[in-house]
Amino acid sequence: MIDRENNPSPGTDSGNRDRGRGHFVQPLAVALVSLLFALLLFGMAMMDQRRLEGALLDMLKKRAFYIVEGIERASQDGYRRLTRVGEDYRGLYPGLPGVDEAFAIQESLVKALIDLARYIDYQEQMQLMPHDRLQKLAESEHFLAIALLDDNGQVAFQTGPVPSEVLPQVRGLAEGRQEVAIRLFDRATDASEHGAAGFVGIRKEEGKGAILLVLDSKGLQYWGLRISTQDAVEAMQWGTGLVYLAVEDTEGHLLTQAGSVPEEKVEECLLLANSARDPNSPVSECVKVGNIKFLEVFLPFKMDGQVIGKVRVGLETRETDELLLEKRRHIFLWTGLMVTVGFFAMGLLYRTQNRHISKLQAIRERLYQAEKLSSLAKLGAEVAHEVRNPLNGISMAVQRLQREFAPAESKQKNEEFERITHNVREEVRRINTIIEEFLSLSRSDRLDLRRHSLKELVEKIVFLVQEEVRARGIHIGKRWEQGSFSILMDANKMEQALLNIVRNAGDSISDQGSIMISLEHSGKNLISIKVRDTGAGIPAGDEQRIFDPYYTTKEKGTGLGLSIAREIILAHGGEIRVQSKPEQGTTFEILLPQQEQRR
Repeated sequence: MIDRENNPSPGTDSGNRDRGRGHFVQPLAVALVSLLFALLLFGMAMMDQRRLEGALLDMLKKRAFYIVEGIERASQDGYRRLTRVGEDYRGLYPGLPGVDEAFAIQESLVKALIDLARYIDYQEQMQLMPHDRLQKLAESEHFLAIALLDDNGQVAFQTGPVPSEVLPQVRGLAEGRQEVAIRLFDRATDASEHGAAGFVGIRKEEGKGAILLVLDSKGLQYWGLRISTQDAVEAMQWGTGLVYLAVEDTEGHLLTQAGSVPEEKVEECLLLANSARDPNSPVSECVKVGNIKFLEVFLPFKMDGQVIGKVRVGLETRETDELLLEKRRHIFLWTGLMVTVGFFAMGLLYRTQNRHISKLQAIRERLYQAEKLSSLAKLGAEVAHEVRNPLNGISMAVQRLQREFAPAESKQKNEEFERITHNVREEVRRINTIIEEFLSLSRSDRLDLRRHSLKELVEKIVFLVQEEVRARGIHIGKRWEQGSFSILMDANKMEQALLNIVRNAGDSISDQGSIMISLEHSGKNLISIKVRDTGAGIPAGDEQRIFDPYYTTKEKGTGLGLSIAREIILAHGGEIRVQSKPEQGTTFEILLPQQEQRR
């Protein structure tokens, strides 16, 4: 058997267990009733929370709808003023219209086109606008053509065909006689769907030549819609809670935006945490800027009843989130309070009913431990007294054997005789030391550290136990790697520790088996001693309990062997590990530091 069995405590009889289960029924019923009330409260509160979420969500949707509706009206009025043609209105060529509001929005359009032309001129000067990029710009901004003219008014580059009637009108720009040439929304320039409907040209900043932007009717509609929408958004009263707004046409081109439109998406807003996604709902997704989340609402953008694009409206949900969080905190607080009260009542009732059982068990356990310690103390004193005298006699007898009965037949036998008698004397001395330290399980701070070879120590241990285990059909072997296994240690105490482990391994083997002791280097400064046996193994979960004092499976064991071995190893700065499988054997591994010699 191995020194590994748990001695049961005497205070856990079946009567106490039955009585404890009986007392547990009533507290459990109290806890279940409290939990039921808590669940009902939680369910009703969550239903109320969802109704509040729906009301807040509808409120934000309506606000976004009113914002978009206002922008639609303002954009539609601006677009009509920008594109109307009448007998009393000649458009921008080059005179000014008679209506101030119409002039203001036309001025915005002209300024935007002139700014774009100057941007193209600057990019051309810095050689940052290759022709393929200019072609893409013309397509994205809906121009019929973007043309670069030389100082003779001839086309140096064009993204599309420039109508022949336009070039004579901008010759003054190319020759440096004009700064700006504008013809937009004029009867003389009205054209079919695919012809030129207007143009804006500027003289180049350096030298002669011109930049010409030509638009057809579709391009004029796009720019008219873009400018009117921009003016409508700029004139909008933002108020609080509106974070950003972006208007796109049906092709996905951005007409205007206000505020910073974030691109980072999140899984869900707090407001939508428990809401099912309605495919007809204008709420598309949630976005955030930094740590602040927003609700993004997509709405159609209409003009004269026709959908011409969509609007993205970002609404801050800080106030609604705070309201929902406060509501949710109250729900969990009251639910948790109900559950806590129930379990507290259960615990209090259970504790009151079973307090006397716990006290009795604690008293019995203390009495049992005290009796065990007292018995071991008496045993230690008796062993120390009774064994010391026989040991002295054995020691004297061995000394006499060495002096008077040494074999003289051969030198080899004489050396073997001297070795055996010397080992007997050493073992007698060590047994005497063990008896004196039998009840001391604390780590020793008075180790007699000397450099000693672990190989010699293992050979001695194998020699000491091989006859004992061989008689039981157990083979004991040893092996080690090449190299030095010399460390600083108290050889006597380390021998005691290893003997305890090896003998414990032998006790675990009930029939034939084997014990293998190996030495190997582990890491840079560690030496590993492994003791492998093919014994009964250790029950799962008890690998560390075997080192507890008085933990034993032996009928006459004290449960101190492995505990003393661990304390000796720890005193040397080492570590002991154990791996075991029931009925397959156990491996003890001792890791000892390979220190430098102390001075």
